[in-house]
Amino acid sequence: MVARLSDEPLYALGGGLHFPVTGGRGNRAGIQFQTLVGTGKPPWQRITDEDLGRAIAAINSAGPQRVYLSGHDTCDYALDRMVRELNAETVVPEAGATYRM
Repeated sequence: MVARLSDEPLYALGGGLHFPVTGGRGNRAGIQFQTLVGTGKPPWQRITDEDLGRAIAAINSAGPQRVYLSGHDTCDYALDRMVRELNAETVVPEAGATYRM
């Protein structure tokens, strides 16, 4: 998508990527709503480890220098895998902290 919008190199990617592979945060009445909505899939299809692998490959292909991941909508497993496998400097921001680009 980035390449469609501009010929400039991608410097940073940030935001919630919605990867509740092993479970979601914010259970309500025993239901992990993040595994059901906001994933781009119908509620009866879950995000898989293969989906995560494809996303990591796509981000690496886009070549950002930095990636800022939102932990509120992604499980710890997916965050850890992205931190380890992304070729960019990868940060999971913390509330109240300051980050400079």
